Amino acid sequence: MALIDNNLYVANQDAVVRFDYEEGQTEASGPPEEVTQLPSEINHHWTKAMTASADGRFLL
Repeated sequence: MALIDNNLYVANQDAVVRFDYEEGQTEASGPPEEVTQLPSEINHHWTKAMTASADGRFLL
């Protein structure tokens, strides 16, 4: 997961999704928006971490 401004990004096995986030929120307030699909033929994504670049422009 990565928090950038008011967006919470979550890396699932088959996609990166984004949720709107407000400080103190403890559950999703709506459905996720798909940012990009990930290859999921082989279940290898669950071992990866995700973070934001220093300027918040990229997910690494």
